[in-house]
Amino acid sequence: MPRFFNSFSSSTVGFIYKGVIFIFLLMLISATLRGQISSVSSSATKVANYPVFTGTDSIFIFCGGTGSLTAFIKGNSGPFSFEWRKYNSATNIFEPYATGSGPTHTITNLSSGGYQVQITNGGGVNETFRAWVFLNSPIVSASIVNILCGQVAFSGQAEALNFTYYDFATLQPVQLPNNRTFQWRSNTGAVIPNPTTNLEPITYLPPTVDTWYILTVTDSYGCQAKDSAFYATIETKADFEFEPNDGPSPLTVSFTSKSTNAVQFNWYFDYITTGADGIPESLLQNPDHVFEIPGVYVAALRTFSPQGCSDLFVAIDPINVSPSLLEVPNVFTPNDDGYNDLFIVQHSSLKNFHGIILNRAGQKVFEWRDPDIGWDGKLQGGNDATAGAYYYIIKAIGWDGKKYDLKGTMYLFRGR
Repeated sequence: MPRFFNSFSSSTVGFIYKGVIFIFLLMLISATLRGQISSVSSSATKVANYPVFTGTDSIFIFCGGTGSLTAFIKGNSGPFSFEWRKYNSATNIFEPYATGSGPTHTITNLSSGGYQVQITNGGGVNETFRAWVFLNSPIVSASIVNILCGQVAFSGQAEALNFTYYDFATLQPVQLPNNRTFQWRSNTGAVIPNPTTNLEPITYLPPTVDTWYILTVTDSYGCQAKDSAFYATIETKADFEFEPNDGPSPLTVSFTSKSTNAVQFNWYFDYITTGADGIPESLLQNPDHVFEIPGVYVAALRTFSPQGCSDLFVAIDPINVSPSLLEVPNVFTPNDDGYNDLFIVQHSSLKNFHGIILNRAGQKVFEWRDPDIGWDGKLQGGNDATAGAYYYIIKAIGWDGKKYDLKGTMYLFRGR
């Protein structure tokens, strides 16, 4: 026996030992009686900020739907009796709500408000806990208020719900801070100006396809709500491609419309000169056009939707119709070697052509009106013309109005 107990009797020592054990058990019971209210289905949790009351109750925030709360004693499996009450803000009284028993107890399908649970058993457990339930669903509304050619106007509403709880010391209401952000978007990627700062945006470049516009509001606790508005397009988008883009006159160019939501096609093949507000040169969807006059042309297409909205597309690449050209060679060698066997002119964009070849005696040996045909050095009977000098007289008019009156001498060589 330690010296500390030498002056005590055995009965006194036993009393002190039992007292120490009792105090230890009280401390253990106190530790195990710490319980709480929790909720695994809540979206967020805040601690109530009472101005006067000193409690530290939780506010469980549920994004839509209903709430649920679970009460238990930490480290103690019970069983316990649970008596739930709900706060009545009109009477400032917690009124009976539900009862249960077991190691834990959960109440579900809860509406917003304050809840209190008293946990007891036959062994001295008597604990009371409180919590608040906030069923949170932001308010959102989206609609289209005006549709015109070239613009569509929206109207939106985006609000964060407020939640009120009460200070149990003063019974005064306390507001839970809650803010909101919002964003407009579309399912087609159509651009919306200021989608996060303007609840009533106006889109000045509406899409040419039917589009859903969606307004989403998000509050401080991550709760979201969405609404949408359907836009049935009245717009058209003009577009086209063409080929070829250059060549001599007369140049036939094929145009293919790639337009969207178009029922009328007004084509302008010389947009720089005529503009696109006069009488169109074609109303076909996919026309061919012959460019006769040499020059540089820019084509344009104005389309119209069934509702009468229009759009203009002007081609970026021009169409180049070559100017007239006529050049005459001064020698050719019809020896069937595949090189320079024909006396043929180099030409472009000629509207009319007439050529005559004369021998030194002034007799006509060849005449042609197609500049793509050349003289092969043979006479009318099929015999070879003799080598030597010949004279040509060529007259032509270009599509650009240029006149050609060419005379000269050319040489025919037979040597290999």
